[in-house]
Amino acid sequence: MPGGDPRIYTSGESRFEDMLADIDAAQHRIFFESYICKGDDTGLAFREALVRAHDRGVEVFVAFDEFANLVVPRAFFRVLQSILEGLK
Repeated sequence: MPGGDPRIYTSGESRFEDMLADIDAAQHRIFFESYICKGDDTGLAFREALVRAHDRGVEVFVAFDEFANLVVPRAFFRVLQSILEGLK
């Protein structure tokens, strides 16, 4: 968030677009936490953005609620586990 300016969102779509842009702009480290991350198009977009960040040398830490994500295929998270540090 440049300059720490607060943002107010009225829809998830615009918030997700900004979050993905912030992930793509990160240069040093990312701390990403989400209660639920579905294996849908949005979830895949976040996973791919985090992978890209990792591949360009950004330190990436990810935390998901395990119980809330029981319905998400484990393969979705295995991709992250194989490349990211700090997956909880």
